[in-house]
Amino acid sequence: LFSPSENGRLQEYFHDGFPELRPDEALFEFAYTHPLFRGQRIMPFAMAKIAEQASGFGACSVLAFADRRNRSSIERCRLAGFEPYILKTERCRLFRRTIAFYPLPDAGRL
Repeated sequence: LFSPSENGRLQEYFHDGFPELRPDEALFEFAYTHPLFRGQRIMPFAMAKIAEQASGFGACSVLAFADRRNRSSIERCRLAGFEPYILKTERCRLFRRTIAFYPLPDAGRL
């Protein structure tokens, strides 16, 4: 769970791979479930509990990104209370990566 105070480090480490966080936002990233516990619906509960901690540093909303082809990740995010509203695109051309963020015209549908 990353706070806006970590914007500089996030942008430097991920090479602008995430939008800069506003003062009332947090970023939830790199959730992982050990293989022994997968399929038991633990992750959505854990994600929701971790996201609740964002209120401790003033965040009203938490961003989480999932590949739209990864239905399992999207379902876990939805079960944890996340709703899609932004699309992240990445393109690589001539060894140069371009990342863009677009609001979804029909938020909630991927």
